[in-house]
Amino acid sequence: MKYSTIIFDFGKVLIDYDYEYVVNRLFPTPELHQLFGVTFSSEPFIRQCDLGNEPLLDILRKLICIAPEYEPVFEKFDPEGNDLITGEIPGMRQLLAELKSQGICLLGLTNWSTMIYPIMERYNGIFSLLEGSVISSEEHLVKPDIEIYQRLIQKFNLNPEQCLFVDDNPKNIAGAKAVGIDGHIFTTADSLREFLNL
Repeated sequence: MKYSTIIFDFGKVLIDYDYEYVVNRLFPTPELHQLFGVTFSSEPFIRQCDLGNEPLLDILRKLICIAPEYEPVFEKFDPEGNDLITGEIPGMRQLLAELKSQGICLLGLTNWSTMIYPIMERYNGIFSLLEGSVISSEEHLVKPDIEIYQRLIQKFNLNPEQCLFVDDNPKNIAGAKAVGIDGHIFTTADSLREFLNL
């Protein structure tokens, strides 16, 4: 194995989620769909949530104060993401277990709000295979900013040349490569297995 450490993104790599289902539940009208597009799926809002500089529910409460018409949406909002996550990505738990048995250090690096902690507890079967993680809302840094990769390297005393970062977003892979970490754009467990020659 070329790598001594493999670092995994969470969403769409270890666990899957269905935004469409949540959007349809929270935003049942065309007007609310537009609201979602302008506000909740905007890059600044997502970045604010992922940075974790203030609790997610506080961010939402501020939005309600600015625009009270948002309140009916938030009454249905689940801060623990129970209706967002659809399960583990097929084949990934088995692949992580195999890599771990070969002595590979497995780590996590994700952009996620504080919502991720109860999700990690629910899906402990796969997350327990990681030896540690860097989570954006905990570090107040986000991918693909260079600082979060540097924090990862420092926190776990990594040699970047011996690391692989697996993420579904090419921008995040580019951020890893900027600090000397090799990258693989994730599509399926089988394609990653093939890339690793397993």
